[in-house]
Amino acid sequence: MSQVIRLRESAVYSQLAHESAVVALTAAGPTGESALRPLLEESLDWETVVTLANRERAVGPVARDLGRLGTGTVPTPVLERLARMGLVTEFQLDSLHNRLGKLLALLARHDIEALLLKGAGLAYSAYSALDERPMGDIDLLVHPDVAERAWKLALDNGWMRRRDVAEERSYEDHQHLPPLEDADGMQIGLEIHIALFTQQAPFTLQTSQLWERARRIAEAALHGSVYRPVGLAVNYHTTAIHPYWAPTLVPQVIVGAHIFYRRPGSGTVEAFSQTPADDEPDIGSPQLHFAIARQFSRPMRARYAAMPQVEIPVVERPVLYRALGQRQSASSEASRALGARQTASSDAGNAQPRQAAMRSGPRVVIQGGVRVFRGS
Repeated sequence: MSQVIRLRESAVYSQLAHESAVVALTAAGPTGESALRPLLEESLDWETVVTLANRERAVGPVARDLGRLGTGTVPTPVLERLARMGLVTEFQLDSLHNRLGKLLALLARHDIEALLLKGAGLAYSAYSALDERPMGDIDLLVHPDVAERAWKLALDNGWMRRRDVAEERSYEDHQHLPPLEDADGMQIGLEIHIALFTQQAPFTLQTSQLWERARRIAEAALHGSVYRPVGLAVNYHTTAIHPYWAPTLVPQVIVGAHIFYRRPGSGTVEAFSQTPADDEPDIGSPQLHFAIARQFSRPMRARYAAMPQVEIPVVERPVLYRALGQRQSASSEASRALGARQTASSDAGNAQPRQAAMRSGPRVVIQGGVRVFRGS
């Protein structure tokens, strides 16, 4: 939407209850702010707003917009509650997109092509932030001949069958295989599609059209195709943020929810062939391939060069000896020797010799780096 939404003139929003309109307008982004502000000043059932936001998985946008626009009109306990719920929702969405990335990498390693459908596809292509397109599951389209293999790969790598769906239920006439969910209990669903609609649907769309267009776009991107309005842009960011470097560059164009920038004075394709700065990490190859291949003039560091071996001198520490206990007198020595002979004679008839529980001579222990002799 590029035009400002006017609540009374909208054929959709004007039919909604005010609580529902609040949730819906937060999903409209900046175009819905002018209609959202007067709504927040009315008497609303905030419990209903929170319930709707949670049910529609829109807690993130609702918490963000109400926290920014609702100061003084939205009750503080409601804002605090939405903020707490927003943190949980953000964590769940981060987990979902982390799961999605790992799943796509897994399928790619097994040469299985996949297309993002529904929310996952829109979140990456039409929204400035992932939480602006709430979703609770992942929908992937794969070719029918590899769908079963993709499904089993998911089962072997952190996914499981949904516990609320009976295993004996048949999905032969469905557009997707039996639904899965993540094994970590994050309530993330996964549906692997082989078609867009069920066989009973009154309309159809051939998946071959989607595959052909997606492959054409991917091949063009891999061969260096650039969207012409973007021109010589070398930096971009979403409209939801404002990075520190933005004022130092020249805005080129806004495409969807992204702003593209070019460097000042870079009016030719040389903008894509600049030597990296000294603070950027070195690479293993002396040749970089930009839009125009260019040789580095500065020497490259050998990443796996042998490290020099250095001998570290070790300072020897003097060892101190110290004896504990009083020195035995001569009479004590004689009595102890007599007692030892008597003990030995009494054990002479024993077949199993006793273990030497007591060592003859002094016993040495180490305390605080000092050797201590116990005994005489």
